[in-house]
Amino acid sequence: MASYIAAALIGILIIVGAACLSWRLEWKSLLIFIALISLAVIYSGHAGVIPVVSMPFILGGVGGLSFKKEKSVEFYLITTTAILAVLTAGFFYYYLLIEKINFFEMQRGVIAKSLDEAQVPADLRGQWLEAFDSSKYIVPFGVVANSLALAAIAYPFIKNVLIRLFGAHKPAGVEYFRINEYFIFAMMSGMAVYLLFDKGDYELVHFAGLNMLLIAALFYFIQGLAVVKFLLLRRGKPTFIIVLIFVGLLFFGYIGLWALLFLSVLLTGLGALDLWADFRKLAKNDGIKS
Repeated sequence: MASYIAAALIGILIIVGAACLSWRLEWKSLLIFIALISLAVIYSGHAGVIPVVSMPFILGGVGGLSFKKEKSVEFYLITTTAILAVLTAGFFYYYLLIEKINFFEMQRGVIAKSLDEAQVPADLRGQWLEAFDSSKYIVPFGVVANSLALAAIAYPFIKNVLIRLFGAHKPAGVEYFRINEYFIFAMMSGMAVYLLFDKGDYELVHFAGLNMLLIAALFYFIQGLAVVKFLLLRRGKPTFIIVLIFVGLLFFGYIGLWALLFLSVLLTGLGALDLWADFRKLAKNDGIKS
């Protein structure tokens, strides 16, 4: 546990340091980041560490540049998520297809061993492993979701440091998050491909459509949360109740998970509906504010 905490603290320090460098040097800081990443790869002796080593520099670098150029929170989230997802997925499929190294199967072995050591009942063990096996079809969505989560976690640290040290302009909060209106076609296209192409005959295309649908839905879920937060703030209500609701549902076991899924779908629909209803009256033509 101590090693994980130490790694997290080091990662935060690198993110903050990269943000400060990016604020001061802007695009010139990229040369320093490349040099530091290269040294880390040489020291480890394995190119496979590039995604992990690069993550804090990407988060901090894009964050510092976003604040320097006074870009919005959605610019930061979308940009960092896209870069991290492409980098991570690229390395994953390179090792899977070219080097024939299947990280997914390696992780499955670790999970199976842990379940055996914990003496989990055979039927429950089978259900968990079956669920894990099914997740291999949505690896791209998982990569995007993880990248977005990392970007969201890093953002408050970057914001607070840059505002206090350099007097950076405080951008509009996540309650103003609104993706481009044409993004709805990505979700519609993903749904169409997923429904029209049969899994048995067109497995690759079928699951490509599913991943496209899930990724688009993820961003509309964030937009739905933004709408709820905006409305709570306008009414003077504490926004932390959103977090309490999600965390609270996790303690209700099986029923809570289904309630959590229903709430997530509801918020995704709210985010998509905001495209036409414009609940916050933002009246924007572009989904990314500068």
